[in-house]
Amino acid sequence: MSTNEFQEVYPFTNEMLSSYLPTLKLKNKKILTVGSSGDQAFNALLLGAKDITVLDISPYSKEFIKIKKDLILRYQRQDIYDKVLAINDVPILDDYGSKLAVENRNLYLQNNQNYTMLQNKLKHNNIKVIEGDIFKMADAIGEEKYDCIILSNVLLHLSLFMAKEKQFDFIFDQFQEWKNHLNKNGILQLYYTFYYNLHQKQQTSKIAIENYKKIEEMLENENDKLKYMKFLNIDGKNYDAVTTYTKKKGK
Repeated sequence: MSTNEFQEVYPFTNEMLSSYLPTLKLKNKKILTVGSSGDQAFNALLLGAKDITVLDISPYSKEFIKIKKDLILRYQRQDIYDKVLAINDVPILDDYGSKLAVENRNLYLQNNQNYTMLQNKLKHNNIKVIEGDIFKMADAIGEEKYDCIILSNVLLHLSLFMAKEKQFDFIFDQFQEWKNHLNKNGILQLYYTFYYNLHQKQQTSKIAIENYKKIEEMLENENDKLKYMKFLNIDGKNYDAVTTYTKKKGK
């Protein structure tokens, strides 16, 4: 993936992090996550993760997450939406949703208790941010291993870079690399699938589901396993889903 792509940052996540991150059991875990908004990291910290690294291809992610962290520490929960959207030091994508949607997607914005807890954790915890390509992970993090790796929805963007018939082989190769960076019993959040695209009013690409089935067949005789979980989208009518992989075999 070219480093010239995805320069802009997301001001807030467009995923239902509040629905699936708690299932990853992040307490006291070492985490690697993509996500230029920083919301994967902020929610992971709230859920008790002890060591968090953000790996993102945007050169602006590090600066943006630092600014957003400072705003969270300075302002009350009800003000943070407008304060973040007013940031003009970095290019921001116009893809975030209403204030209510942003609050529902993020545990740290759902109530004052969670927000205050995050503020306290941010005072004593450092979120590391590294510019790099998740598809060239070793170049950015060397031989580091993690208890959980969160890929967000990066695999849904493959159609921008390669033909459909080439995608499984590419994912298969990357999957082996991601496995190598997981500790035993580590969890990889592999896919995030938007079942229904509110902007285009149509079903999103099926490539993630097709490749999920192929990878499931690949692991059929191993102790490792995939788990597929769906949950209500922010509209309360349609479903999003995540696929997670748990490394049981090897070290």
